[in-house]
Amino acid sequence: SGVLDVEDPIKSEYELEVSSPGVDRILRTTSHYEEFVGREVNLRLKRPDQNRRKLTGLLKSVSFNEVVLEVGGETIVVIRDNIDKTRLVPVFDT
Repeated sequence: SGVLDVEDPIKSEYELEVSSPGVDRILRTTSHYEEFVGREVNLRLKRPDQNRRKLTGLLKSVSFNEVVLEVGGETIVVIRDNIDKTRLVPVFDT
């Protein structure tokens, strides 16, 4: 912001906004999933699988076609095409 005020490269009026994906960021790409392997996620499915549409578990691995979660000691393989949204579960250090 300071450099922009001094150099003034933008002649018209503007507002500088800075944002963050947040502590419960949405995972969209394979690289997003890979970065957070080992973290807990909330996953919502487009179509129910075994009568479940929402899963919360540990992200174990990811490939182009699949996401593997550990939910309550059970390993669950989810087809990526059936994922509506995946969010990180926020972790707050105390």
